[in-house]
Amino acid sequence: AQTLPPLEVIVVDDGSSDGTADVVQRFDAVRFIPQPNAGPAAARNTAIRAASGAFIALLDHDDLFPAERLERMVAALLAHPGADYAVGKQRLTLMPGAALPYWLKSTEVAELDRFRDEHCPGQLMMRREAFDRVGLFDEAMTSGGEDIDLMFRCAETGLVEVIIEDDVLIRRLHGSNFTMNEADMRRAMFEALRNRARRRRQSP
Repeated sequence: AQTLPPLEVIVVDDGSSDGTADVVQRFDAVRFIPQPNAGPAAARNTAIRAASGAFIALLDHDDLFPAERLERMVAALLAHPGADYAVGKQRLTLMPGAALPYWLKSTEVAELDRFRDEHCPGQLMMRREAFDRVGLFDEAMTSGGEDIDLMFRCAETGLVEVIIEDDVLIRRLHGSNFTMNEADMRRAMFEALRNRARRRRQSP
């Protein structure tokens, strides 16, 4: 339903056990790539390697793009040729019956707005050459934190971002999200920070 139709749609099935393959293969225009379960980083990397477009937008299976998302983000990158990626806002939505994640105090507007400016993969549109410069997601990080690690590397590499004020991602909280597990998220953050410290020690 995008106002700017995508050049291509690639679905990476990361070892799912539901009917994903049957659903996706009904759509002739969608490229379907199955692989053994290896985690979000590996799935995203498979899609990035397979993509042929100059601009790459990633979407996890449980989230949504607003209808004007691609149009607005492509326009932002075309208007700012020196920018390596565009980033917009996210809108958190708690699905019916789902418990609040540990990091969210309530569904009050002010509380939800605290997370609008995060830089999760679904909020980004990156130029292909930006991935060539900064590298892909760290596939060793299978339980989260690969997105934080990527953004650290973007900053360290000096990538330039352009910020747009529109919602570009509807992030659905349903109770089974990776970010529901506090212990895993703490380990993931520690790993991302450890990787960052190691790169700093190794830099000339």
